[in-house]
Amino acid sequence: MSAQKLTRKKLKQDSFLDWTARTVEFVQENYVKLAIGIGVVVVVVVAVSLYFQGQQRAHEQASFLLYQGESLMYRGAYEAARERLQECHDRYGGSLFGKRAGLDLGHTYLALGDPVQTLAILDGIADQVGQRGAMHRELQMIKGAALVDLQRFDEAAAVYRQLREEDLDPNERYEVAMRLADCLRLSGQVQEGLNVLEDLKAAVDRGDIPSESRDLDTRLQIFRALAM
Repeated sequence: MSAQKLTRKKLKQDSFLDWTARTVEFVQENYVKLAIGIGVVVVVVVAVSLYFQGQQRAHEQASFLLYQGESLMYRGAYEAARERLQECHDRYGGSLFGKRAGLDLGHTYLALGDPVQTLAILDGIADQVGQRGAMHRELQMIKGAALVDLQRFDEAAAVYRQLREEDLDPNERYEVAMRLADCLRLSGQVQEGLNVLEDLKAAVDRGDIPSESRDLDTRLQIFRALAM
């Protein structure tokens, strides 16, 4: 009887059957490990999915609380605003929403006539806000206003002096200079305040800082009269 001739098709079939047999054997020997591995993958996938769903829910809840608080604050309902903003800050303090709520709380307590609590709130979020950027500058502006309310004019002036060293936009430069001049006047340093205003006037005249109001000219007249 002649040997059966091996064709390419036959070789492929034999290789496939051999691979299938080895695969089945491997699965039979390692099915427990495979099952555990698949289970771990499934658990990880589910955990990641739940995590991102939770993050999305937290994002939506924080956004809604902040929206409620700011809406009430802008309408002048400061007590009601304080409750929403406090909840947002307490629950989501490390997030951008929580930081924003903290700054708004500072504004709210200042509007409620409680500069001491304003400073406490600002001290509590200073590290979260950081030492640079728009939120940091806003925090310092609120802090300066609270110190003025407490008649701590020298400390407020120091805050505004420090702000002048930062990268301010033209509107911020104008506002900080005006506040600094007022603090210097209130602390008895009229000439120093006048110097600040004159520097500001020169910047406005050069076009470096826009000014559409007569507040600067009016203040200059008052300071010049007081400095005589």
